Amino acid sequence: MRSRYSAFVNQNIDYLLKTHHPSQQAANERESLSQSISQTLWLGLHIRETTQGTPNDETGTVEFVAEYKVASGSAGLLCEKSNFIKEDGVWFYLNGEIKDLNNLGRNDPCWCGSGKKFKRCHG
Repeated sequence: MRSRYSAFVNQNIDYLLKTHHPSQQAANERESLSQSISQTLWLGLHIRETTQGTPNDETGTVEFVAEYKVASGSAGLLCEKSNFIKEDGVWFYLNGEIKDLNNLGRNDPCWCGSGKKFKRCHG
């Protein structure tokens, strides 16, 4: 997961394609990644939870929150529970479930899990 985040930060499209399971790639995957990467500045990655994913496992999940800014200047949060699969000793990103954190109220619990209100933590 961290290596894929670093690839987004460093705009390494080849690595992102190499680590995205072939069965899940769209026909225009390279173009789509290129457009997204050129318009996004990644600001930080926070791993919230991992399940399995050890050297002895064949699958694993990672729930994370990534902070970003887009070319227009607006900031956002991407929260995803990503699914990974290992084939022939190589881990691949399979898919993910995205959660919407961009509409948090100031008094909502912070997305980072600190137990503080959003306004007192990351707000």
